[in-house]
Amino acid sequence: MKSKITFYVGLLTVLLAGTITVQAQATTTSFNILEYEFMTGSTEAFSASIPENPQYNMAAAGDTYYLRGNTGLPFGAATNTDNMNAAFGVGNWTFDTFQAADPNVVFDSASRFVYLDGSGPNEPAMFTFFSTNQTLIENWVSNGGILLFNSAANNSGTFSMGFGGTTLIRTGSSPSNSVTVLNPAYPAIVGPNLPTTVSMTGGSWAHSDIDGVGLTDIVIKTGDPTISHLAQKDFGSGVVVFGSMTPTQFHDPDPQAENFKVNLLI
Repeated sequence: MKSKITFYVGLLTVLLAGTITVQAQATTTSFNILEYEFMTGSTEAFSASIPENPQYNMAAAGDTYYLRGNTGLPFGAATNTDNMNAAFGVGNWTFDTFQAADPNVVFDSASRFVYLDGSGPNEPAMFTFFSTNQTLIENWVSNGGILLFNSAANNSGTFSMGFGGTTLIRTGSSPSNSVTVLNPAYPAIVGPNLPTTVSMTGGSWAHSDIDGVGLTDIVIKTGDPTISHLAQKDFGSGVVVFGSMTPTQFHDPDPQAENFKVNLLI
């Protein structure tokens, strides 16, 4: 009888040790997710342990949106799409246009991140979409949503971006070929995609100035801190980042500039 008890205790110890080993391994990015699913029947613990890594982003496509106008790519560049794929993975986000999107679906409580880009020919459609749905969008951010609101405007003038009086201003001195990230510890500089740099160039890197109350400047025109090209504002329980960036196709150095944009999306 004693030998049987010893056998079962030993077997139980081995099984428990195996379970603990699997759980410990599942907290590292080097562990193979398919192996973990095979051994445990679930990827939930694995996904939860590394939520910041876009390589393992398991979010449904309906959680994340990129919208632009239906008149064409911003300045003919497809790099906004490339950036979204790099940040969230192909198939893990939804593309739509300002003309066709259902704003109540895009800004549903289940959505966590929305990227609106009105650069180049898409500028009029974006500001029409925003002015029509401003209350819905602001309430969504206030309730915890994260919004990247960007337009490398082609036309001179002042455009309302809401959220307590934020404006996009395009003048002859607004475009910048050289920009500086003010805080080297800003999350999009720190990672996860590296290398990055606080000094970037482009032709142009940005087109307009972001102005408003309660903004934290992220990127400014090099040598002129009065011109902000990327700024962040906490709004209720959410965050909105205002930008006047052109697509990363026009940004240097590479890959530093592209990594900065991808990190900004995550």
